[in-house]
Amino acid sequence: MDGYCTCGARLVDDALFCHRCGRPVRELVARSEETPASGETPAVVMAPPPALTSALTPAEINFHNGLAVRICFLAAAIAYLCGVALGQIGIPAIQFLLTLVISAAAGFYAVYLYHRRSGQTLSPRNGARMGWMTGIFGFLINIVLLTFGAVALMSKGGLAAMLQEQAASASLPPDAASKIQQLVETPAFLALLIVFILALLFATYTLAASLGGMLGAKVLERD
Repeated sequence: MDGYCTCGARLVDDALFCHRCGRPVRELVARSEETPASGETPAVVMAPPPALTSALTPAEINFHNGLAVRICFLAAAIAYLCGVALGQIGIPAIQFLLTLVISAAAGFYAVYLYHRRSGQTLSPRNGARMGWMTGIFGFLINIVLLTFGAVALMSKGGLAAMLQEQAASASLPPDAASKIQQLVETPAFLALLIVFILALLFATYTLAASLGGMLGAKVLERD
């Protein structure tokens, strides 16, 4: 009967339990579909792991990459030593070709060594950038050592004396040797000659090493 418990006691309005026998007179919380039944262990729902965008983010090839900088400097130093060892050939054309080959080999070796140390396979563009950095270091090493050589040359009579010796060894006419000496003693010509030599060295080392680095990257991509 409404308003009475099964024990016969009259229930108070909005009562949850019978004040006499303690019997619950209505459900406290309705069971939802997600609520586990009594005695059951609620299922634990694991959140899915975040999707990995990439296993490894490849490092940028630039002068902020410490490993790349060390490897490029090492390759440039080895290339310089090889150039010194093979630089005894007195023919300028052959020396220039050797410089191109050694610079390209230095770029190739830098890409190969970076691949071995980091496990990263470089794209041809990054390979060319790695070779370019190697060429920059090769250029700087040669400029520093050429500066010391120029200081030592000045103490022995200067650039003019060296050109005179080369003109004599090349069997040039005496008037040609004297004209060369006059040009070297002109400050404007000397400055222009220095700029030309620096530009030629920079282009030789960087372009050849960039091509070698690009070639190295393409070879490693196929493996």
